[in-house]
Amino acid sequence: MISTAGSKFWSNDVIQEMKFTYISLPIMLKIKPLKDFYVEAGPQFSYKIAEDISTNSLRGFINNLYLSACGGIGFNADSFGIYTRYMAGISKVGDFDADTRPNFKNGVFQAGFSFEFKGKK
Repeated sequence: MISTAGSKFWSNDVIQEMKFTYISLPIMLKIKPLKDFYVEAGPQFSYKIAEDISTNSLRGFINNLYLSACGGIGFNADSFGIYTRYMAGISKVGDFDADTRPNFKNGVFQAGFSFEFKGKK
């Protein structure tokens, strides 16, 4: 899965912007309390493939690997599904000096749908 996360913050009275693009691998445990509904939770491992940072002072401090904890709910009926998921950052986005630069974690909300193509049995 490919996802994007970003933030805006004030630094020296100027708004700074950051946007990161990750390739992510969620490893989810899915429990079905009802026939078509499920609850899922697990870790997600992400690798940064692109960054767009408005200030050069933060370049080089952003980590390439990122770990999140994920949880969500979904619905599957026959070949159609819909889900929503939240990913809360466990690791820090970068290796910053907390006194002079922002020190933060990502939080990402996702929603999506799926369609399964079934072949003949």
